[in-house]
Amino acid sequence: MPKLRHLAFYTADPKATAEFYKRVFDMKEVGQNRSAFADEIIFLSDGTLMVALLHFKMPETAAKMGGSLELGLNHFGFWVEDLEETRRRLREVESENIYTNDPAANTLFVEEKWRGPDGVAFDINDKGWPGALPPREEEVREGGPKVRHLAFHTANLEKAADFYKRVFEMVEVGRNTTATSEGIYLSDGTLNVTILQATVPLSEFAKYSGSAALGMSHFGFLVQDVEEIQRRLREVGAVHIDEQLAGLVHAEDKWRGPDGVLFDVTDQAWTGARPLGEKQGG
Repeated sequence: MPKLRHLAFYTADPKATAEFYKRVFDMKEVGQNRSAFADEIIFLSDGTLMVALLHFKMPETAAKMGGSLELGLNHFGFWVEDLEETRRRLREVESENIYTNDPAANTLFVEEKWRGPDGVAFDINDKGWPGALPPREEEVREGGPKVRHLAFHTANLEKAADFYKRVFEMVEVGRNTTATSEGIYLSDGTLNVTILQATVPLSEFAKYSGSAALGMSHFGFLVQDVEEIQRRLREVGAVHIDEQLAGLVHAEDKWRGPDGVLFDVTDQAWTGARPLGEKQGG
């Protein structure tokens, strides 16, 4: 089964952004790089996912190679075991292949970029990323916070959920309605991926989701000690969004970090997300 193992941000200052996630969420720096598209890249890991912090050379490049020219969440990636089968499924649902790294080029890893529903960009790769856990390897526990939640804003809830189920074998684990959206919960066995369709004006939806644009919306950390993380967030000047949203199934604390990125913090696992301390199955 493919695993979601990569998350990327377009940031104005990779060093400052990396320091934020290392200081608050104990993420580890696992490498740095430059590319034809980004003049600075810092790779972080939570022990499961590789999170790339990129400073694109031009905003237009951020939109071409990712999901948006705006600062914030940009694209994500699946580590797949059968690259050709995944390509076949993507062609079957008429996804667009937007870029493939040259295997002979001086790159750290070879990945293909595709577009899915709502123009969302994602990578597929059968060799993995620095700091990312292989699909069949048991999860290494270090006791730190883990990225366990990713959310998308879509114009067509059923179509978007069906895409990720058909192509990447994600499993539907629940549905929910809140004061601002309809949602379908998917899981790759490790992360909860929530597909959201707004039911209120987009300005209201964006208050709790991070953006009114279609595509990647926000993400979330599962932590052992919420109060300690809150202390760290206050210490670095993060903005707390303290309104309680009616209908939420999960007890989430919402904050904004560098570049205005919205994320959730909770000590209660999202539906379909692997709890802290539980080993990855084979």
